[in-house]
Amino acid sequence: MIDLAEGWSLTVDEGPEWLFFRLSQVSDEHELEPELAKVVWRHAEQRGRKRLVFELDHHTLLSSYLIGQLVLLHKRAEIEGGVFRLCDFAEYAHQALARMGMASRFPNYRNREDAVMGHLPQTRV
Repeated sequence: MIDLAEGWSLTVDEGPEWLFFRLSQVSDEHELEPELAKVVWRHAEQRGRKRLVFELDHHTLLSSYLIGQLVLLHKRAEIEGGVFRLCDFAEYAHQALARMGMASRFPNYRNREDAVMGHLPQTRV
């Protein structure tokens, strides 16, 4: 577990080439703007990894601030020649990204394996 901010939990699992981060809001008394992008990227640099998969606990609301943090991580990974992907986001969380016109930048991969392999999720008709 990574120390993020009061009321938040950020866990990380390491694969041979990828890091898997999972953000959870663990308390109603939480900091509104945790330095997510800074903390995640610093951890990735310390591990020498540029391929990141990000998950969001299904009970955690995706605020506009957190969306901004995801955009920062995506841009940083791209600049550094890495990859930043989302997986297993709740439908309501991914719809927040879609309403902001970011669904194509952040496809919601079904699980970690699909995210790593780049198997795009099926679109609904």
